Amino acid sequence: MIRTQRIQKVGNSAAVLLPKDWLRGHRLRAGAKVTVEVSETRLTIYPELQEREIRVNAEFGRRVDRFLRKHRAILKRLS
Repeated sequence: MIRTQRIQKVGNSAAVLLPKDWLRGHRLRAGAKVTVEVSETRLTIYPELQEREIRVNAEFGRRVDRFLRKHRAILKRLS
């Protein structure tokens, strides 16, 4: 999708305002962090990945621990 946006003066700086539907579509809101990649011909804005808490049950944790202990030597060689 290509859409033209105006650069607007904000104090001593300038900003490109992102439409609400774009923000919603990328699960962003005011204050969210983004990465801006700058090349000679373009600016690319990437949403910063959101950290999420991942919960696992105790049995899964025990199985992962057993796997890591059992295959420690192989995993060390692969790293």
